[in-house]
Amino acid sequence: AASRGDIYHMARQRLAESLMPVEGISVTDPASPWMAVTEEECSERVEAILADSGAAYREGVYTSDGEGRLQLLRTTRTCSEIAWAMVSQIRKSRTVSMRFEESFGFSDSVLAPIEVKLENGRKAVLVGRIDRIDVIDGGTDDEGNRQEVLRVIDYKTGNAAVNREQIEKGYKLQ
Repeated sequence: AASRGDIYHMARQRLAESLMPVEGISVTDPASPWMAVTEEECSERVEAILADSGAAYREGVYTSDGEGRLQLLRTTRTCSEIAWAMVSQIRKSRTVSMRFEESFGFSDSVLAPIEVKLENGRKAVLVGRIDRIDVIDGGTDDEGNRQEVLRVIDYKTGNAAVNREQIEKGYKLQ
């Protein structure tokens, strides 16, 4: 069963995907949905996303009774606040485009694994999945070439305790 953190993550992801502009328009272009959406519209989108998934969450706990519906209302309010903060953050950036749920290092990944040289001459190879990658306009270099900066976004919503053994064995890096 999904955790509440999973619900927050899913709502943010679906909202971000729904706000993506058409091809050729930058995320922060005035014509982009990211720049045009109002706080009220943002909340309405989140409410629709959660209403759509609320019936499936924990076998319908959000729709089973009055207490469940109250929990859904509280979750919707929290998700709406988180979503609007995300929109506000994007508006202050120079984000050109975004990629979602991007895997790296797997056989079917577009992105290569990350190799880290260790002190003992060995190397560690990192593979995983990134929640969101923002491509940001980095201006131009000394030769006038356009540069892009990547910002890796990992949605954190859970309260999982850090387990030193899992980290040391490489099972969980965050």
